[in-house]
Amino acid sequence: MKDEIAGSKMSACIRRLSRQTKNMSATEILEQIRRLPENERREVTGQIIEEFGPLDDGLTSEQLEEAERRAERLRRNPESGIPWEQIRAELPERLKSRKCAAK
Repeated sequence: MKDEIAGSKMSACIRRLSRQTKNMSATEILEQIRRLPENERREVTGQIIEEFGPLDDGLTSEQLEEAERRAERLRRNPESGIPWEQIRAELPERLKSRKCAAK
Protein backbone atom coordinates (compact mmCIF):
# COMPACT_ATOMS: atom_id res chain seq x y z
CA MET A 1 0.00 0.00 0.00
CA LYS A 2 2.74 2.48 0.94
CA ASP A 3 4.60 1.65 -2.28
CA GLU A 4 1.42 2.35 -4.22
CA ILE A 5 1.12 5.76 -2.55
CA ALA A 6 4.82 6.44 -3.10
CA GLY A 7 4.58 5.49 -6.76
CA SER A 8 1.37 7.15 -7.83
CA LYS A 9 0.02 9.68 -5.36
CA MET A 10 3.15 11.21 -3.90
CA SER A 11 4.69 14.05 -5.79
CA ALA A 12 8.39 14.66 -6.17
CA CYS A 13 8.14 17.23 -3.36
CA ILE A 14 6.67 14.69 -0.94
CA ARG A 15 9.18 11.99 -1.90
CA ARG A 16 12.08 14.42 -1.47
CA LEU A 17 10.81 15.59 1.90
CA SER A 18 10.31 11.98 2.97
CA ARG A 19 13.93 11.08 2.16
CA GLN A 20 15.28 14.20 3.90
CA THR A 21 13.35 13.68 7.12
CA LYS A 22 13.88 9.98 7.88
CA ASN A 23 16.03 10.56 10.97
CA MET A 24 14.55 13.86 12.11
CA SER A 25 12.38 14.77 15.08
CA ALA A 26 8.88 16.13 14.54
CA THR A 27 10.16 19.63 15.32
CA GLU A 28 12.89 19.32 12.69
CA ILE A 29 10.39 18.02 10.14
CA LEU A 30 8.07 20.95 10.78
CA GLU A 31 10.98 23.34 10.32
CA GLN A 32 11.76 21.73 6.96
CA ILE A 33 8.12 22.07 5.91
CA ARG A 34 8.12 25.75 6.91
CA ARG A 35 11.06 26.34 4.55
CA LEU A 36 9.15 25.02 1.54
CA PRO A 37 7.49 27.36 -0.94
CA GLU A 38 3.82 27.95 -0.12
CA ASN A 39 2.48 25.71 -2.88
CA GLU A 40 4.64 22.82 -1.66
CA ARG A 41 3.63 23.42 1.98
CA ARG A 42 -0.02 23.20 0.91
CA GLU A 43 0.71 20.00 -1.00
CA VAL A 44 2.38 18.44 2.04
CA THR A 45 -0.50 19.51 4.28
CA GLY A 46 -3.04 18.06 1.86
CA GLN A 47 -1.16 14.78 1.72
CA ILE A 48 -1.02 14.56 5.53
CA ILE A 49 -4.77 15.20 5.81
CA GLU A 50 -5.49 12.70 3.04
CA GLU A 51 -3.38 10.01 4.67
CA PHE A 52 -4.20 10.59 8.35
CA GLY A 53 -7.56 12.33 8.17
CA PRO A 54 -8.53 15.77 9.39
CA LEU A 55 -7.73 16.78 12.93
CA ASP A 56 -10.59 16.02 15.27
CA ASP A 57 -9.82 18.10 18.31
CA GLY A 58 -13.32 17.91 19.75
CA LEU A 59 -14.09 21.60 19.21
CA THR A 60 -17.58 22.68 18.28
CA SER A 61 -18.20 24.60 15.08
CA GLU A 62 -18.72 27.73 17.19
CA GLN A 63 -15.35 27.25 18.90
CA LEU A 64 -13.64 26.72 15.55
CA GLU A 65 -15.27 29.86 14.13
CA GLU A 66 -14.12 31.86 17.16
CA ALA A 67 -10.57 30.53 16.81
CA GLU A 68 -10.56 31.42 13.11
CA ARG A 69 -11.92 34.91 13.86
CA ARG A 70 -9.20 35.50 16.43
CA ALA A 71 -6.48 34.14 14.15
CA GLU A 72 -7.62 36.42 11.33
CA ARG A 73 -7.66 39.42 13.68
CA LEU A 74 -4.12 38.59 14.75
CA ARG A 75 -2.97 38.17 11.12
CA ARG A 76 -4.37 41.61 10.29
CA ASN A 77 -2.95 43.26 13.41
CA PRO A 78 0.01 41.20 14.74
CA GLU A 79 0.99 43.79 17.35
CA SER A 80 -2.37 43.29 19.07
CA GLY A 81 -1.30 39.89 20.36
CA ILE A 82 0.07 39.23 23.84
CA PRO A 83 3.58 37.76 23.93
CA TRP A 84 3.84 34.23 25.36
CA GLU A 85 6.29 35.43 28.00
CA GLN A 86 3.68 37.86 29.35
CA ILE A 87 0.95 35.21 29.36
CA ARG A 88 3.24 32.74 31.10
CA ALA A 89 4.12 35.31 33.78
CA GLU A 90 0.46 36.25 34.39
CA LEU A 91 -1.04 32.75 34.22
CA PRO A 92 -0.43 31.60 37.83
CA GLU A 93 -2.19 34.68 39.23
CA ARG A 94 -5.11 34.31 36.81
CA LEU A 95 -5.55 30.65 37.74
CA LYS A 96 -5.29 31.48 41.43
CA SER A 97 -8.02 34.11 41.17
CA ARG A 98 -10.31 31.68 39.31
CA LYS A 99 -9.88 29.04 42.01
CA CYS A 100 -10.83 31.60 44.65
CA ALA A 101 -13.90 32.68 42.70
CA ALA A 102 -15.07 29.06 42.27
CA LYS A 103 -15.14 28.42 46.04
